[in-house]
Amino acid sequence: MIHHAFVDMRMLGRANRSAQVADLAEAFHNIPSEIYEPRYFRWEHFRLGLQEYQKKWEGQTFGKNYVEMLEEIRLTP
Repeated sequence: MIHHAFVDMRMLGRANRSAQVADLAEAFHNIPSEIYEPRYFRWEHFRLGLQEYQKKWEGQTFGKNYVEMLEEIRLTP
């Protein structure tokens, strides 16, 4: 999922869509620190950030649905 986000940021940057890059980075920016401090990670907080991004940029996300990706990860045993 993070890989997809970085690829999207790269593609958006090349397309001069810096506002969208910033919003996608905003949705993902806490993940690296939360990997090392998992007690601070909150699924719902992360999900809300992804929903906000997708709502704002609906139809302009290279077909990625980050909320669906997150739900798949949550449901994987």
